[in-house]
Amino acid sequence: MTYVADPDIEIGLDGLKVAAPAVKKPPKVGQTAKGGGLAFTVHSMTSPSSLTHGTWTTTPKSGDKLVLLNVTVKNLDRTPSYKVDPLAVAIVDAKGTRWGSFNRSALGLDDSEQLPIKTLRPGGKVSGKVVISVPKNAKLKTIRFESGVMGPPLEVRVTH
Repeated sequence: MTYVADPDIEIGLDGLKVAAPAVKKPPKVGQTAKGGGLAFTVHSMTSPSSLTHGTWTTTPKSGDKLVLLNVTVKNLDRTPSYKVDPLAVAIVDAKGTRWGSFNRSALGLDDSEQLPIKTLRPGGKVSGKVVISVPKNAKLKTIRFESGVMGPPLEVRVTH
C-alpha cells in the first residue's frame, strides 16, 4: 500500500496472514439471540402428538410432526416501533429447508397462548406459542426469527 506524500510512504504487509473470524454458533434453546435492535428467545420446543382446545384439535398430516415453540420477542429500544408476526418464526433443517408457521391461528391452541401479531414500542416484549409442522425425519438445526431488519435473521440452535 502506498500513501501519496512528499516523499511517498510505503507500507508492506509481507508475511502477514489474514483469516476470517471464527463462525459463532447461535445460542441454544433457552438462550437469547440478539441483533437489529431485537432479542429472540425460544424458551421451549416440544413435539406434541396433537393439540386440543375446546372442540378443536390439530394433528400433523401423515409423515409429519408438530413442533410447538414457546418464544419471546423483545424490542431493545429500536425506534420506530416494531411489528411482530408469528409467520416470521420458522424452523430450518440440516438441508437448509425452511419450515414456517402454517397458520396465524392454530386450532387446538387457545388464542391467549399464541404469539400475537403486535406492535412493540421500544423496550416492549411479547411472548407466545407458535406451531410448525415438519417432516418426521427432518433433522432440525435452527429456529429462526426473520425479523426483516438489516442483517441476517435471528437464530437459536436446536442441535448441539
